[in-house]
Amino acid sequence: MDGISPPLDLSTAFDASSVRGAGVFITGGASGLGAALVRAFGKAGAYVTFGDVQVDAGQLLEREMTSQGLRARFVHCDVTSFPSQSAAFRAALDFHPAHQLNIVVPNAGVATGHEQLLSVFRPERFPPASLDTDALPPPCPDLASLQVNLIGVIYSVSLAMHYFRLPEMQTQTQTQMQMPIPTQAPSRTSTNKAITFVSSMAGYTALPGGTLYMTAKFGVRGLFHSMRKYVGAEGVRVNLLAPGYMETAMTANVLTALQGSGVQLAKLSDAVDAVLRLSIDPSVNGRAICVGASGNRDLCDDPEGIGASLEADSVNYDHRLFRLE
Repeated sequence: MDGISPPLDLSTAFDASSVRGAGVFITGGASGLGAALVRAFGKAGAYVTFGDVQVDAGQLLEREMTSQGLRARFVHCDVTSFPSQSAAFRAALDFHPAHQLNIVVPNAGVATGHEQLLSVFRPERFPPASLDTDALPPPCPDLASLQVNLIGVIYSVSLAMHYFRLPEMQTQTQTQMQMPIPTQAPSRTSTNKAITFVSSMAGYTALPGGTLYMTAKFGVRGLFHSMRKYVGAEGVRVNLLAPGYMETAMTANVLTALQGSGVQLAKLSDAVDAVLRLSIDPSVNGRAICVGASGNRDLCDDPEGIGASLEADSVNYDHRLFRLE
C-alpha cells in the first residue's frame, strides 16, 4: 500500500476472516493487553507466536489456547536482547507451516512506579553539586524502561522488516515441512504484512513526572511516523494504538488512586478490537487509534501535524491520571 489511508470510520465493521492461517508474532504476550491479543488472533484462526519474560504465565496461556484447539506457541523472549528477539522471530517462522510472518505487534512494555518516574531528575537523587575533586559524581539515570519500551520496539521492527522480505516459499511436502499443512493457510505470497505499534496517549499529551515513559512512547510514535509512508513499497502497512489507562497488571500499582480520583478507564476489549482492525484490514495504513473511556477514535495524526493535537484534546485525557503524589 502506498501513502496514508483516510481517517477511519470506526462505527463500521471490518472483515477479520483474512487473518485465518496468517503468521502473527506478539511481544509481551503473557499478560494484559498482549494476552488478550494472543487470544483474539488465535480465535480468529491465526498461528500466534508470543514472547515474554514471564515464563509461567506464558506457558499457562499456551496450554489454555492449545486445549481449545487454537494455534499458539509461547517462547521466552527478553525484548531488550536482540539475540533473544531474533530467536523468537525464528520460532514464529518455524511455527507456521509455510514459515511465513504476516503481522507483528511489538506490545511489550513496562511502567515504573510513580515515585520512580518522578525521581529521575529530582534533587534528592543527587549528591550536593560541587566542583571539588573529591565530590561524589551524579548517578546515571536508570534507563531500563527505555530499553523495553523503545529499544525493544526498534529491535522488533528491524527483525519484522527483515523477515517480511523472505523470498517466496517453494512448494514443500508435509514431510519436509514436518507439520500438517492446513487447507486455509495462505501462501508466502500473501501481501498483508503489517506492524501495529503500541504507543500510549502519553505519546500525545503531557505526562508530568513520567519522563522516561513519555520519552519512549513519543519515540514509538516517531517510528510510526518515519515508516508509514515509505515501507508500503515493500507491501508493509504500519499503524499505531494509543491507549489511555486500562485495568491491566501494568496499572495495578496506580489503579486505586485512579479510581479514587474518578478517572474512567479504557476497556481492554476496545484496545483489542483496534489492534485487530489495524493489523488485518488491508486498506488501513498510517492510522493511529486512541482508546479512551468513551471508546475508540481515529486521532487524525496526519502529516500536517494539526489533527492529532485537536483530537487528543477532544478525548478528555485527564491529566489527574499523573498527579498522584
